[in-house]
Amino acid sequence: MAKTFATMDARRVFANLKHIHFTPWKNEAEAPTTESNTYDITEVVADTTSLEQAENDINSLDHEFSSAPLYENVQLGEKTFTCESIDLQNKVLAALFGWTEVEGNVYAPVAYTDLYCTVEMAFNSTEDIVVLPKVKLNSRAVIASMKTDASRATISGTCYPAFVNGKETDMAIIKGTTEYTVTATETGA
Repeated sequence: MAKTFATMDARRVFANLKHIHFTPWKNEAEAPTTESNTYDITEVVADTTSLEQAENDINSLDHEFSSAPLYENVQLGEKTFTCESIDLQNKVLAALFGWTEVEGNVYAPVAYTDLYCTVEMAFNSTEDIVVLPKVKLNSRAVIASMKTDASRATISGTCYPAFVNGKETDMAIIKGTTEYTVTATETGA
């Protein structure tokens, strides 16, 4: 059998974060617009940022007369994002944690409210960026270890699909020179 090899470009490595931007959605069905506030969280604790996909769920239908299955049903594992920040300013707590800000004070919620956010990660090792178009946040603030450490805010969530440049996905890698749009539906609504 003759082999045809694909032409490979220079390798692309995602290392050494340059920035993480968070842009909250208005609600589950309304993606951010150009007027939406974007938060550049820079006080991120080293080596706490991760984007992971859980193991795929494989269910197979066994074959009576063979060790090979008749059929395998594969469900992709969910992707989760997390990072820890020591920035507990009011704007961050209100936008990414669902706290309420009133006259310079912030108040933690007593019940969970859905919060969605677009997360963009840029790196010093490549011009390309990683975009998580719709992350359902389940963040939490931990006020602890204040003598030897600092209180931390864990910004985390589960990736959901949305449309990046018209393509449905829960994660996109965008060339650094390319503009991109995130929408809730294929038509951009």
